[in-house]
Amino acid sequence: MIGTLLALIDEGYTAEYEPSGEPDREVELKTKQWVNVWDIPKLFQDQEAIHTIVAFRRFQRFGWPYGPWGENPAPYVDLMETLSKIDEVYHPRMTL
Repeated sequence: MIGTLLALIDEGYTAEYEPSGEPDREVELKTKQWVNVWDIPKLFQDQEAIHTIVAFRRFQRFGWPYGPWGENPAPYVDLMETLSKIDEVYHPRMTL
């Protein structure tokens, strides 16, 4: 769910999105996930998911909160790695 919300945000969807069309209409995201357009506004109402994505954006800007990655709680490291993989689909790293 958090990964889907991150993908939706990276694709430009917002909490103000107003679905249209049939109740079973789905869109395919760049991550190859299919999402029912009528479920999109509900995903933006999940406060825990929103707070997690805010923490992920802070991680991207400032790095690990407790020092080197090995000093951070394992669930936090796993979550940041998972969200990083999703975000790289939308913002690939440049390699020279």
